[in-house]
Amino acid sequence: PDTDPADLENADLPILIVEGEKKCLALHRLSLESGEGVLPIAIAGVWSFRGVVGKDNDAKGARCNVKGIIPDFDRIQWDGRSVGIVFDSNVHTNESVSAARNALTRELKRRKAKVYYVNLPASVGLNGVDDFLASDSHGPEYVLGLLRSERSRRSIRSRLSKNERGERPDLFVCKTMNEWLKGAGSRPKPKPLFGPFWTSGEIALLFGDT
Repeated sequence: PDTDPADLENADLPILIVEGEKKCLALHRLSLESGEGVLPIAIAGVWSFRGVVGKDNDAKGARCNVKGIIPDFDRIQWDGRSVGIVFDSNVHTNESVSAARNALTRELKRRKAKVYYVNLPASVGLNGVDDFLASDSHGPEYVLGLLRSERSRRSIRSRLSKNERGERPDLFVCKTMNEWLKGAGSRPKPKPLFGPFWTSGEIALLFGDT
């Protein structure tokens, strides 16, 4: 509500993408009340950035749907823009949600956006960003701190990519040990692939005699 259409073209205004309209409204209120200038955007579900974009004929001549990125995305200036994806905390445990975030990231980077993730913790019994904003144990200040810290990390990685890493952006992700431990604790237990040697999600090299 009351969003200036010019904000869609303003690449200096950061974007936050959430799954669900209520979460968008909650971030919109946070932006107004805190003075934190962001443009929150909702997709109806994690895969809803894709949909039916036209009609065509299949190999047998029958009419069929053509699927792709919804045309709403073409209304937004993405090039050079800072875009945070704030999916629900189940992104850590739900493979479909995680895959959707990765696919959305690839599309946004194809449009030359500067993408980063705002990871809501999965271990506190809350799911969406609206839950965190309404929670007595977290609230607006917690969410603002999370948004600012993730944006700061994104800015640091961007500077490193320009000044120290040449053409290798995001080679390192820097976090405190507590942050790594907290993130690892929220992930599902790895599946064993070969005895105790290999588990899912790892890259391993096995050497032996010929």
